[in-house]
Amino acid sequence: MNSKITGSRLDGNRLIIETTAGDQVYDAKFLVAALLVFVARGSGRIEPEESAKMIELIEQHFHMQGAESLELLTFAISELADKPALADFLQELGPTLTDADKEDIALMGLKVVAADGRRDIAEMEQFNTAMRLIGASPEIVHRAFDRYFAETMPGEERGRACRCSYFRSDSRSDSSSPQRSIRCSSRSSAEPSSCSFCCTSSASCV
Repeated sequence: MNSKITGSRLDGNRLIIETTAGDQVYDAKFLVAALLVFVARGSGRIEPEESAKMIELIEQHFHMQGAESLELLTFAISELADKPALADFLQELGPTLTDADKEDIALMGLKVVAADGRRDIAEMEQFNTAMRLIGASPEIVHRAFDRYFAETMPGEERGRACRCSYFRSDSRSDSSSPQRSIRCSSRSSAEPSSCSFCCTSSASCV
């Protein structure tokens, strides 16, 4: 049964959510797990490859054992299902994160999106929303993309940029959005149809 959220408050670096079933405390570890789940669910379901990648990333980032990582991820999935509005409240934990934390979270989000080998535009939009929730600036997201491509692309491909429609994945978005000015370190603008990460069948590089 879903618990209705009635209020929230910050206690240091912990978010306390008040619900009809009582108070629940969330910390930065939960925030990371919940954001990854939020991104993975963008396509409508969490693929097995995405689940495995999230467990791996949480384990590495927080130096957890595999069982602990799985427990945290399972708890995040359960809480988001039980409290559908919870994702909106998680943004209150954003100010407790450093820019380095936000960059790490952005990088993990990109790896989750790529885990199943598909570049789903809905997941990219979820990623964009997640970055806004934690207050990650365009520069922070840009650095995360740079790190992602540095880890996954051959050296000769790095450093060539395309202005990618991921950063404006919804054509109805406000043109003043700061995300529109970001450049991803993918391929040159002369190769708009082959942007390896950001562009999908429903989004093209320009």
